[in-house]
Amino acid sequence: REIIDTRGTSYKAPWYGQLMTGPQLIAYLIQVNMWLEEYNINILDN
Repeated sequence: REIIDTRGTSYKAPWYGQLMTGPQLIAYLIQVNMWLEEYNINILDN
């Protein structure tokens, strides 16, 4: 939630590769969410 509230500026360390910091991570998560919705994928919690 903190990453979204600060528009990615609170996230300093790269998560995936050297260039993926806060704003890029948010964009990546949006793309993953769109893919999950488009292909109707549900993640179950057991």
